This record gives sequence, structure tokens and C-alpha cells, in this order.
Amino acid sequence: MSVQLNVSKFKDLMRRGTVNHCIENVKVVFTKENAVSAMRGTDLISHVKWPNNILTGLKKADEIDFCFVNPTTEVLPYLEILRGETVDTTIESGHIELKEDPYLVKINLKHPNVVTPFDPDRRPNIDFFVDFHLTEEFLNFLNKTKGVSSSTGRIFLGVKNGFLYARAGGAAGELNSEINLNLVQSEFRDVELSFNYKSFISLVGLIDSVFTLSCAYEEEQELGLIKAVNEAETETYYIMSRI
Repeated sequence: MSVQLNVSKFKDLMRRGTVNHCIENVKVVFTKENAVSAMRGTDLISHVKWPNNILTGLKKADEIDFCFVNPTTEVLPYLEILRGETVDTTIESGHIELKEDPYLVKINLKHPNVVTPFDPDRRPNIDFFVDFHLTEEFLNFLNKTKGVSSSTGRIFLGVKNGFLYARAGGAAGELNSEINLNLVQSEFRDVELSFNYKSFISLVGLIDSVFTLSCAYEEEQELGLIKAVNEAETETYYIMSRI
């Protein structure tokens, strides 16, 4: 099958599907209308559904899956060789061929069984207790506390005294130094959620102020959850807390 691939948009879709490459594998499903990547990692879930202006030339009945493991080493270095915005692409059994004179780039496709897709119809059935947005103040807080958070490997979000706050420092209940920032008011009960710092920063690096972030807490499972969704609802991400 001969089609055309928009290289830069394809790289961006993979970056978002893997949440800035924190998820180590990716599956992209192309139809004539849409390009979809829905993945799950250890504490991250992504669901990206864009109009398909990435792999063009498909017929109405076509459904094409691209599956990759470790795309940062197995795919992106080969795409970086290409300079054109769009390249002629041939889809073969087990690989794709990208043609840009004088190069012919061949990238192997993995079997779908080795990747970890997320079923977007199985959305977490949980109530979110507060919404907020990324602000310049919050981004500055994350930047100023990156040394603290990277050394502990954690970033904390919680509710205390009627405010949702962010905290950098050691685990709750320990004698430690810390820094706090109140984000928005919340009537939820006092609770603190611990998130993997690398995963959290990778998610923040993808989104901007058009995304709404929502927090939830499932008491029986002791599970905290942040959802980030954009205005067009073409991208939804989840990050789960850890104990």
C-alpha cells in the first residue's frame, strides 16, 4: 500500500501518545478520518484522537496499525534523517518504507501483542472533586522546586484548610523541609496524593492553559488521579498517584 506520511505530525502524535516518551511503547491506528493513539503505562494513560492529516491516501475502509517498542531509539532517530514535511510511504507486512531521495528508510513494525494500548471506552469511573488550570505561578513553582522534587522522585497535590495545594519535599508525616503553593479552593476533605515526579513533569510538558486538570481520590483503593483534557476533547491524559 502506497500512502504519504507527514513526518513532523507523526512524531508529535507519538510523543503525545507516549506522554513525552514516558510510556515505552506506542500503537497508532489510522483510518481515513482519524489518527488515534490510546496507551497505558505504569502510572500514565493517554488518549489522543486527531483528524487524520498524518497518513494520507487511505481508502474509506482502511484501518492501519503502527506498533512500536522504544520509539525514542527504534523509530525517531530514523525519522530525523528525513527533511521533507511529507514523504512517500509504502506499508509492507511487518515494516514501513519511507522514501526521500536519496534515502530509503525502513522501520520495523511490532506485533500488537507487545504493546500496551488503553481502551478509551473504559474510562475511570470516579468522581473528580476539583478542577484547575496550569498557571504561570504553578509552572514557576514546578521549575523552582525541580531540584527538590527530582531528588525525592515525587510531587504532591493535596487538600488542606479548604485549598488544593502543590507540595515539594519529603513524604507526608516525615520530618522534612518542604515548600507549598495553594492552587484553588476546594471543599474536599484533607488528603495528600503522591505522584511520580518524572511522569508528572512529562504530562505538564505536553499541556497548556487550554487543558482542564481535575483531581479525584478513591478512598477504598487509596488511589488518586489527575485527568487533563483539552477544550476540543481530542486529547485526554490520566496520571495515577502512588502510595
